[in-house]
Amino acid sequence: MNYLHAFLSSCSVLMLVFAISRYGLTAMLPLMKSGVPLNAVQAGILSSSNFIGYLSGALLTRFINPGRNKKILYNLFLLLLVVMILLMGMTHSLRFMVFLRFTSGLISAFVFISTFAWISSVLMQNNKKELLPLLYSSVGLGIFLVSVIIGIIDDFATWEVGWISLGIFAVPFCIFSFTARPFLPCTDATDSGSKRGVYKEMPAHIKSLVIFTLIFYAAEGFSNNISATFILYNLKNLDFISDNVWEAWALVGFAGFLSPFLIRKLLKTFDFPMTLLTLQTLLSLGIIMPLIENKLFIYAGSVFFGFSFLSIPPITLGFVSSLVNEGKDKIISDFTIIFSSALFISPVLGGIITDITGHYSNSVLLAFSISMVGLLSSFFINKIYRINNFQSTARGII
Repeated sequence: MNYLHAFLSSCSVLMLVFAISRYGLTAMLPLMKSGVPLNAVQAGILSSSNFIGYLSGALLTRFINPGRNKKILYNLFLLLLVVMILLMGMTHSLRFMVFLRFTSGLISAFVFISTFAWISSVLMQNNKKELLPLLYSSVGLGIFLVSVIIGIIDDFATWEVGWISLGIFAVPFCIFSFTARPFLPCTDATDSGSKRGVYKEMPAHIKSLVIFTLIFYAAEGFSNNISATFILYNLKNLDFISDNVWEAWALVGFAGFLSPFLIRKLLKTFDFPMTLLTLQTLLSLGIIMPLIENKLFIYAGSVFFGFSFLSIPPITLGFVSSLVNEGKDKIISDFTIIFSSALFISPVLGGIITDITGHYSNSVLLAFSISMVGLLSSFFINKIYRINNFQSTARGII
C-alpha cells in the first residue's frame, strides 16, 4: 500500500471515529434535549461515557495481542461503530445509550491508537510527515457534513431519524476504512518489554519536554470538551439563534478542516512553542466568546474553537512521536490515556455545575481557567526548547 492510500484510509477512519461517532453527539444534543428529554447532567453523562470507554480502550490496547486476527478484529470494530450509531436512534433508554456510548468509545481508542501509530510510521518512512496534521482536517470536514445533515433533519424529523441518518452516512467511510492496514500497539512480549523502559531511557531534557507537553495536552482536553459537548445544547436556549444552532457547529467543522493548511503557514513564521501558544490562545477565545449573546461573537468563537481544538492533538502527538525512536505507540497510548481522562471528567463536571447553578457560563469559566494551565505549560515548553535548541525539530513535524 502506498502512503497516499494509507493516508486517505486513515482519514476515513478518523472521520468515522471522531466526526461521526464521537462528535455526532454534540450535533444531536439539541434535538435530544427536548425529544428524549435530557437535562445538563444527563447530557454530560452521555458524553462522558464515551470518553470513559475511550480511556478503558486506551488502557486495554497495552495488553491486546490478537496475533493473526488483528485485521479481522480491526474491521469488526469499525463495523460495530456504525451499528452503535444506528442503535442510538432505535432506543429511548438512557442506560442503553450510555452503554452504546461507552462501548463505541472503547472501540474507538483501539482503532485510533492502532491507526495513528501505523500512519505516523508510514508517513515518516516516506518522508511525508507534513501530512500528519491533515489527518484531523478530515475530522473537521466530517463535523461540517454532520452539521449540515442534522441542520436539514432538524426542520422535519426527530432525533431518532437523526441518529439513523448519521449511521447511514457512516457506512461508506466504514467500507473504505477496511482498506487500512494498521498494526496494534503490543504485538509480542519482547517488544512490549522494551517499551516499558522508554521513559527511563529518555535524556532528562526530552523527558521534561514530554511531561510539560502531557500537562498541556490534558489541560487542552479538559478545557475544549466542555465547549465541544455543551455549546449547541446551550445555544438552543437562545431565541435569536435556537433555530440555527447547527450553523455554529458547522463553522467549527469548517474551521477545523482549514486549520492544518493555515497552521503550516503559521509554523513557517513561528516555532512549535509559539504555535502551541497561539493555538491555545485561540482555543481560550473560542471557549469564552460564545458567552456573549451576539451572533457575531458566537460565530467568531466557533471559528477560533474549530481552528484550535482539532489542530492541537495531531501536532502534539506528532511532535512527541518525533522525540523518540522506540516506543512511539506506548507514548501515544499514554498521552491518549491522560487526554481521555480529562475528556470524560469535564462534561460530567460541566453538567453538574450547570445544573446546580442554573448557568452554563460557570462551566465555561471553569474551562477557561483550565485553558490557562495549558498556556502556562506552553511557556515551559518554550523555555526547554530555547535551552536545548529544539527549534528545527519542532518545525520538522508539520
